[in-house]
Amino acid sequence: MKKHCCRAFEHHFNQAGKYGVSIIFTNLSEKAIFMQQFRMVDKENESSIVSDNLLRIATQLVINYCPWCGRKLSKQVKHYGGLDRNDLRIGFEKLGT
Repeated sequence: MKKHCCRAFEHHFNQAGKYGVSIIFTNLSEKAIFMQQFRMVDKENESSIVSDNLLRIATQLVINYCPWCGRKLSKQVKHYGGLDRNDLRIGFEKLGT
């Protein structure tokens, strides 16, 4: 059985932490969560951004369905157990509680 619901989802999942759009999976308070994340710079280069203004380097939103094929992501959770990317998550400490 394949892990990803479609090629577009797989591509964006593999882009996690990089510039642009990506998909992140995390377990938060024992709840599996998929997020679509948008970054203006790679995670590894965040410290190189210098500005006198407040900048949001990345933002994200929780998703329940694949943005490309529409498949319900909760049906995919069992395939993502060891692929938690909590290191890339932005905030949401109380999400799922």
